[in-house]
Amino acid sequence: MKQIRNIFAAAVLFLGTQFTTSAQDKIAHVNFAELVQAMPETAAAQKTLTDLQAKYKSDYDKMVNEFQTKATKYQKEAPTAGDATNQARSKELQEAEMRIAQFEQTAAQEIQKKSIELNNPIMDKAFKAVEKVSNTGGYTYVFDSGSGLIIAKGKDLMAEVKKELGIK
Repeated sequence: MKQIRNIFAAAVLFLGTQFTTSAQDKIAHVNFAELVQAMPETAAAQKTLTDLQAKYKSDYDKMVNEFQTKATKYQKEAPTAGDATNQARSKELQEAEMRIAQFEQTAAQEIQKKSIELNNPIMDKAFKAVEKVSNTGGYTYVFDSGSGLIIAKGKDLMAEVKKELGIK
């Protein structure tokens, strides 16, 4: 979400330096991050992500606990187990470590993928609402006041965009 906001801000800054506003251009601003955070879909998406993270953490913790239990057991039995058994157990523990690392990597990728899947429609909906309100109000430029706007003399569209999205 931060990356999309930065791209949005960069585009706004680029356009702002490429074009000068004339007397009839109308300028407005909205805090896009605050708007997205106020949307009910954002809370639902965050809950889904939190639940998914908890599931992966639970599975990860279980894998680590099993590994530690085996490692402790094997370490205690090592002096009497024999070389062949110790080598097989060592290989088994190395493979378990690799599975844990792979699981951790896969879980992080899946969480990121799910985050994008859940947040992109929210961002699109917010952008379309800002676009609709700006078109209705005849605004030529809408700046994101949450990304470094120093002076905000234009009209703040936050209330109108929230109304468009049905947010109180």
